[in-house]
Amino acid sequence: MKYIFTFFFFAISVKYTAAQTTTGSFTWDGVLRDYILHVPPGYNASEPTPLVLNLHGYTSNAQQQQFYSGFDSDADTAGYIVVYPNGIANAWNSGFNVPYYSGVDDVGFLSALIDTISVDYNVDACRVFSTGMSNGGFMSYRLACELENKIAAVASVTGSMTDSMMYYCQNTRAIAVMEMHGTADNTVPYAGTTVFTSVDENFDFWTTHNNCTGTVTTVDLLDTDPLDGATVTKIHQPSCDASTELITFRINGGAHTWPGASFNIGVTTQDISANSEILRFFNNHPKCTTSTSVQENTLQEVLVFPNPVENTLTLQSSLTGKSQLLIYDLTGKIVYQNEDYKNASSILVDTFSSGIYYLKMINNHKNVISKFVKK
Repeated sequence: MKYIFTFFFFAISVKYTAAQTTTGSFTWDGVLRDYILHVPPGYNASEPTPLVLNLHGYTSNAQQQQFYSGFDSDADTAGYIVVYPNGIANAWNSGFNVPYYSGVDDVGFLSALIDTISVDYNVDACRVFSTGMSNGGFMSYRLACELENKIAAVASVTGSMTDSMMYYCQNTRAIAVMEMHGTADNTVPYAGTTVFTSVDENFDFWTTHNNCTGTVTTVDLLDTDPLDGATVTKIHQPSCDASTELITFRINGGAHTWPGASFNIGVTTQDISANSEILRFFNNHPKCTTSTSVQENTLQEVLVFPNPVENTLTLQSSLTGKSQLLIYDLTGKIVYQNEDYKNASSILVDTFSSGIYYLKMINNHKNVISKFVKK
C-alpha cells in the first residue's frame, strides 16, 4: 500500500530541550489520516526513545484524548514520545465488525504510523506501547493480538475485547496486559455484554495465552481520597512467560473515566494515577533488549533514499573498497545480504514487507548503520 507523508507544526518549541507538540498526516489506504505528536523535553536523537500510542474513545478525538488524559506531563517526566492518532469518523475498527476483518484497516494504519514517526525520530523499536480510553482500549487489545511484531505491551482504560477479537487473536508471544475499569461503568460494563467480554474474562484469556502459573494476588489499595466516590482493588498475576505480567485495577464504584484525571466526567478515582501506573508498567515490559547487534558500534550513517522507499533503495556512503552489506528487519532477521558490496548505488526492495529495516555496512571493522521504512 502507498502512503504519502505531509508534516506541519501545531506548536513549535525552539530547542529540543523543551517539549514539542506537532501534528502530522499521511495518506493510508486512500484516506488522509492525521495525528498529534508530543516529544518530551531533552529528546536526544542519538538515543532510542520509547513511544506510546494513546488512542481516543468512540466519538472523541486526538485533541480531546490528549487533554482529558493529561498524559503529556507524565510522559515528559518518563522520557516518552506520545502520539495521539485520530480514528476515522471518531472511531477505531476495534473488533466489532462482521465479518471481523472488514472495514477500515486501523491495524495497518497504526503500524504505518509507528513507521512514519520512526523515520523522523529515534524510536526504540523494543519499547513501542499502546494505551487508550474505551474504544481506544479495545483497539489496544486488537494491536496486542495483531501487531505483536511492534507492540511491546498494552494498557486499556475502560476498554475490553470483543468476542470476535478473542476468537481471532493471532498473537503467538506472551504480552504484558493492564486493564483499568470501573465497576459502575455504564458505557463498557465491567461484567461485559453479549458482544464483548468481561474484565475478568479478559484476565483469564491472557492468563492462558501467556501461560501464567503464579498465584494471583488481590489487594485493596489505600483509599487516599475518600471523597472521590471510589476505591481501587489491584488484581495481579506476576508470573507469566517471557517475564510478562497481568494487572487489573478494579475501580470499585468508578464510572467510565480515566483514573487520576483532573477533569471530572463521572466518578473518577484519585487513589491512583492511570498515567503513572501505565508508564511504570510499560517501563517494566520492553519487547526486547534495546542494545541489539544491529545497533552496536555505530560510527556514522550511510545515506539511504528515498525514505520511505517503495521499490529501489539508493545508497550513498563515504566508505571505500569492499564492504559486507546486511539488511535486518525489526526481529533481527537478515533479509538481504551482500558479502562483496562495492559501492553499488541501489538495492531492489520491492519484495520486502512494509515496515522498518536497518541497513548495516561493515568495512574494515567499521559498522555503519542506517534506518529506512519500506512502504
